[in-house]
Amino acid sequence: MTTSSRSDLPCSSPHQSLASQPQVARSTDENLCEVLNSAQNKSRIMNSRATYRQRTPDDYLALLDTKIRASFSDDQLDSIRMLLASTIPKPSPKLVDLRFEIDLLLSRFYVVLFVGKDRRKKRRSPLHPILTRIGNVAIAIAILVGINLLISLGLFMFFYLVKSALNIDLFHETHLADQLERFR
Repeated sequence: MTTSSRSDLPCSSPHQSLASQPQVARSTDENLCEVLNSAQNKSRIMNSRATYRQRTPDDYLALLDTKIRASFSDDQLDSIRMLLASTIPKPSPKLVDLRFEIDLLLSRFYVVLFVGKDRRKKRRSPLHPILTRIGNVAIAIAILVGINLLISLGLFMFFYLVKSALNIDLFHETHLADQLERFR
């Protein structure tokens, strides 16, 4: 049998039928068509990111070989569908869903931040629970103090600039620059 290009295969178009082909050539070409069509279906189903969240158990059953899928009874297929439906992740509602990309000259990074209720069944236990708790409290205090200092500095600078723009002297003949000079 001569090698044929992909365009002269009987299955080059998904709408073409194999009925017009001679029986001898049909057996090998039919197997090749099934492999090509199933490979195309698999890549179409698995690579479509837009439909990832809408995938159903039938999408995954379509990945099975047609002979294997045909060998299952209706009850078996229903059981497999129920099993797949229970394992497909269902996204939970998020309070914050922040996604963005950072393009640099040589590489690209992405940042994802989700905030939502934890619906996982099993809690993770840290290796050292006391140290983890102390560390979490210390980091939370440091973050709160940092935010407080940042807000205080911003408010101080804002009111200082407003005071300077209105030519208001709180202390007679002294300014912030004079006070900073004293500390040198």
